[in-house]
Amino acid sequence: MKWLCLLTIISTLPFCSNGDPENHHSRLDLNSLTSSLLDSAREPEFFDWLKRVRRKIHENPELAFEEHETSQLIRSELDSLRIEYRWPLAKTGIVASVGSGVEPWFGLRADMDALPIQELVEWKHKSKNKGKMHACGHDVHVTMLLGAAKLLQKRKDELKGTIKLVFQPGEEAHAGAYHMIKEGAVDNVKAIFGLHVAPELPTGTVGSRPGPFLAGSARFVAKIQGKGGHAALPHRAIDPILATSFAILALQQIVSRETDPLQATVVSVGFVKAGEAANVIPETVTFGGTFRSMTTEGLTYLQQRIKQVIETQAMVHQCSATIDFMEENLRPYPATINDETMYEHAKMVGESVVGKSNVQFLPMSMGAEDFSFYSMNNNMAAAFFMIGTKNETQKPSFNVHTPYLVIDEEVLPIGAAFHAALMGFILYLLFSTFLCQSWALETPPGTELESLTRELLESARKPEFFEWLRGVRRRIHEYPEVGFEEHKTSQLIRTELDSLGISYKWPVAKTGVVATIGSGAKPVFSLRADMDGLPVQELVEWEHKSKIEGKMHACGHDSHVAMVLGAARLLQAKRDELKGTVKLVFQPGEEGYAGAYHMLKDGILDDIDAIFALHVLPAYPTGILASRPGAMTSGAGLFSAVIKGKGGHAALPHLSTDPVLAASFAILALQQIVSRETDPLDTIVVTVGFIEGGNAVNVIPESVRFGGTFRSLTNEGLAHIQKRIREIIELQAAAHQCTATLDFLEDVPLPYPVLNNDEALYEHAKKVGETLVGADNMELHPLITGAEDFSFFSVKTKATMFGLGIRNETLKADQVLHSPYFFLDESALPIGTAFHAAVAVSYLETHVVTH
Repeated sequence: MKWLCLLTIISTLPFCSNGDPENHHSRLDLNSLTSSLLDSAREPEFFDWLKRVRRKIHENPELAFEEHETSQLIRSELDSLRIEYRWPLAKTGIVASVGSGVEPWFGLRADMDALPIQELVEWKHKSKNKGKMHACGHDVHVTMLLGAAKLLQKRKDELKGTIKLVFQPGEEAHAGAYHMIKEGAVDNVKAIFGLHVAPELPTGTVGSRPGPFLAGSARFVAKIQGKGGHAALPHRAIDPILATSFAILALQQIVSRETDPLQATVVSVGFVKAGEAANVIPETVTFGGTFRSMTTEGLTYLQQRIKQVIETQAMVHQCSATIDFMEENLRPYPATINDETMYEHAKMVGESVVGKSNVQFLPMSMGAEDFSFYSMNNNMAAAFFMIGTKNETQKPSFNVHTPYLVIDEEVLPIGAAFHAALMGFILYLLFSTFLCQSWALETPPGTELESLTRELLESARKPEFFEWLRGVRRRIHEYPEVGFEEHKTSQLIRTELDSLGISYKWPVAKTGVVATIGSGAKPVFSLRADMDGLPVQELVEWEHKSKIEGKMHACGHDSHVAMVLGAARLLQAKRDELKGTVKLVFQPGEEGYAGAYHMLKDGILDDIDAIFALHVLPAYPTGILASRPGAMTSGAGLFSAVIKGKGGHAALPHLSTDPVLAASFAILALQQIVSRETDPLDTIVVTVGFIEGGNAVNVIPESVRFGGTFRSLTNEGLAHIQKRIREIIELQAAAHQCTATLDFLEDVPLPYPVLNNDEALYEHAKKVGETLVGADNMELHPLITGAEDFSFFSVKTKATMFGLGIRNETLKADQVLHSPYFFLDESALPIGTAFHAAVAVSYLETHVVTH
């Protein structure tokens, strides 16, 4: 929100306390402001007025662009408050103004329309309009905004700017926000805020999240034209039901096979209509549904592919298709994306209104909201929050869009005060001399940490040290060894440890080495490096190219070992200063062999308190450090299935039981786990990677074998997928009179759990990284569906993995991992070495065990 810093400083609001202008806390006692507003809104007379307004609106619900009585009620209340307004906009909409009447302008929005639902709640103020109900809480939204108008109007002379109150029609599927924007309702508005009731949250709580919050959504209706006929003579007809069925199945592959698993998308077919007689093939089939994505680009892609899939499937079955996306009558909604600065402001105000513990970080939702049209406006920052309305002492809580929705009216003064306080807070920020300063600056890294990281990095960059690092890495690179065969690498590691005077245990998990530096006492911090190469033929021509045919360090494990050995050298020089113990874990068999599991099984790491690892990443320039708290890489498992039928001649299929058909249906059905059974916000993947059955084109085989992988970003998700893969394959086999056996290969290799970075350890390493390479060189790494066996450590103890950038285009060090052209910039080695050592030393110093 760069515009914030460009506005002229005029004055502070009178409801800010006086004091030293250098102290932003004395300039605005936010708690005093919110307390004053909330107390005012809860005064009996004010609260009774709020309830009366809400109940009048509730009794007379009106559908989209028909909100005439609601609009009249709003205008009457605004007139009584002497608040000016524009009307009509988008048929029934209103924009009122409170404040100075000059820029800057900020917006508060409430939607007015109801739903075509018959209310089934029996109470005094039940809907009087048959078949219509405020089942989404828009009556509450309007009331809270009118309450904010009343609170702000009392302070109108104190407002050094203007607040626009946007009462909007047609939110429910009719894109009222789009039409309000089109008619100039929010022209020149710098930021806008909206609240929505949430019956699943307790009254007195609010919640939201920065960035993408609600999905974009659109609709489609398709008509497939065939040729009707008698059911007994299908060859004389062209069956549109068959074409439709294939099209509906194929639509799900857009979600499960074409879309990045980390990008939440949904395609749902909600209705199908065709024919009226059981013995007649109909002429046409009409079907339709919705599609959703958390990005506007994703929504566009889905629309394009839905059209292609339906038209192509119709052609395959000799039919034709027309698709209507209803872009004029039911305009698609873009994704609702909260501006991060606006979100932080609203969150801070919310914490003051309801208490920090009552402000929730909400998950993304695949529901859609036309507030998204405001949020997609590049000239206007937008934030959308939910406000709880659940009261356990009242009737059972039902969700929005149900005929049983009941609202706890205690929410009304809270929402009114939240609206008003946020506007007061933003206007304060605009006119504060400390506008662009952080409210909660962290204490800068201490000089001790700065001194430590500088010392370690300078040591690792000394010519003699750097040459040694490169030499170690290159010797390992020349002789790559695959899982549990790392004998030469293990010998090199032990030789270097011997030369440094560092004790170790070997062998652990066949070729692994665990070295120890320090006092031997608690705390025990561990650094891990994986040793194994890949079965890849190196195609990089350089002096230290792999000398082993068909094997290569194409994932950078040679550099991982070199950096941990480098850290060992730095730590050994400080061994008498260490406030505990560092264990160096040189692990075999990461690439598909679950070496970490086998290292843990040995028991030598039972005493560790935390473990840290680095992985080189060609996605980032050399010297960049990247990670994220919580889930980072997915869990992954393997499966292999054999479907057994009865073989026979291809000319006599009725004498056989076809396992190819059964396997094909099973493979199609597996994708429904992803596209229909799983929450779109829960990332999962099921991939069939191989299938084999038979050798002759004119023989139906006896059996078919196929298999693949499954992945999830939760361990519970991984277990659910495994269960469903078994059920689907066995049942599809049975449906085709075959049998199935499954193997989840749980011995070798083991399924990998999700890698979850411990949040406290992540923050510790992040702080060290910022001190080492600078805050500008730290990145929040995206979630990935790849797997890493470091995840076994994260299940056992506190663990965090970071990525280290090694990309250098001038050296052609920009190829992806596992590529035969993979090459890394060795100037990253001292950085990784120092990072390892600094994380370990500073961890021990901040986790001293006292006796």
